[in-house]
Amino acid sequence: MDRTSVARRCFLWMGAAAVVLSAPGSERLPGNGTGPSAVVIGDSQTGAGTWVDRGLAELGYRTVLRGAGGTGYTKASGTTGRYHDALTRKEWLLPEGKPELVVLQGGGNDVGYASDQELVRAAEEMITEMRQTYPLSRLVMVGVISSGPEPGPGGSRHAADRQLASVAGDQGVEFLAVGDWWTRFGLGQFLQPDGRHFTPAGHRAAGRVFARELGFLLAAGAAGPGEPGGP
Repeated sequence: MDRTSVARRCFLWMGAAAVVLSAPGSERLPGNGTGPSAVVIGDSQTGAGTWVDRGLAELGYRTVLRGAGGTGYTKASGTTGRYHDALTRKEWLLPEGKPELVVLQGGGNDVGYASDQELVRAAEEMITEMRQTYPLSRLVMVGVISSGPEPGPGGSRHAADRQLASVAGDQGVEFLAVGDWWTRFGLGQFLQPDGRHFTPAGHRAAGRVFARELGFLLAAGAAGPGEPGGP
């Protein structure tokens, strides 16, 4: 495995802001520079303005988002590698230092592409990578948003959510299950015609739910600093 160090693929936290050491140009964290920081790795559900981004902002986090449509733990898009490859090939640069929270989101694009065993191995690989990169940061996995254990595509996505929850449990990582949110929280009404992505109104609605549910999870965490699953 390529153990590319953070020092070779980093940008610097400079007090209240961050400067990216990647071309083209530079990037700064959103907001006024106050509040905790979070690094998020995921798929198209993790871009700017998505429900993941909005929920973290509602909780007061300044976020560094590393997400690309069509990617996953095992799945690459036409322009970006699977999560681990995107990091080790320096397609995505991560911040140096200690963000308060690290979020691994996704798995929907792996549905129908990878076997259960391949998804498990790739998820474990990313957990190991994040723990080595950020040993003192709190790590949370967010599963595959879907409609629940029904027949069809929604059920397949829910099964992937459950598979990732099992990996997280085995690895001692906090996990936010989202595999039934389309139905449980009435978010299915906000889906685009593709049946997987939210409309702008959907991202706003789901962002509020995400903030609430993630807030509950973070408040309930009992592990100490530096321990797996701990803050």
